[in-house]
Amino acid sequence: MEKMLMLVLLLISAVEIRSQEDMNNKVFVFSETSTKSYVRLIPESVGPYAALTVCLKFYTELARDYSLFSLATTDKDNDFLLYYSHPNNLSVSIGNEELYFSMERRVEWTTLCVAWNSTSGEVDLWINGKLKPRRIFRKGYTVNAKPIIIIGQEQDSYGG
Repeated sequence: MEKMLMLVLLLISAVEIRSQEDMNNKVFVFSETSTKSYVRLIPESVGPYAALTVCLKFYTELARDYSLFSLATTDKDNDFLLYYSHPNNLSVSIGNEELYFSMERRVEWTTLCVAWNSTSGEVDLWINGKLKPRRIFRKGYTVNAKPIIIIGQEQDSYGG
């Protein structure tokens, strides 16, 4: 059996996005590849959101591409997406546009934090507590609709 992805959700924050339940230190185990193996979160508030931060801890033995965090809106399926593409790339998609960072594949627990601010366009990426070089991306863009968040799979459409 192919091992999937295990995530510990440490923090999801956005300006005025709050889950109905505290998701801090929750563990999700995706033990098989399936279209039904994911966690779906529907925030209570509606945008616009001009800053987003996602921190998570994950472990996987997958040797293929996989999604870590997917936030879609009615207008854009990759409004904020964290996606590992084999062999060594982490794609941070904002507003359906991609920014790539180098990230080695590791078969160990990895802590990942991504913060983006629309005003400055600054994207900060920490891998295991080490800050990668800051990048400027999607300055002035905002997430403008009610998001649906999927953990464990990428959304090809709003909510699915």
